[in-house]
Amino acid sequence: MGKHGLSATEIGAPYGLNGRVTNRLLEAMGVIEESEYGGWKFTELGEKYGKVIDRDNGYGGHARRDWPTTYYDESILDELKITPD
Repeated sequence: MGKHGLSATEIGAPYGLNGRVTNRLLEAMGVIEESEYGGWKFTELGEKYGKVIDRDNGYGGHARRDWPTTYYDESILDELKITPD
């Protein structure tokens, strides 16, 4: 777990799931939903367990790039009862 919490990849790793599959699982559980911009956004339930950290590559001008990174509190594992099934 990173200093901000668990990523979707870290949540799914013990069960052999990659981040993409874990996001679909979290969507089915009502934690996230697709945003109109092609990413994910939290549902009301998801806001209890997750946070978005904005990151950037540290460059300015034409090389500047920033992106949001989603992290989940470790308690999501118990609350949503994620199992290998």
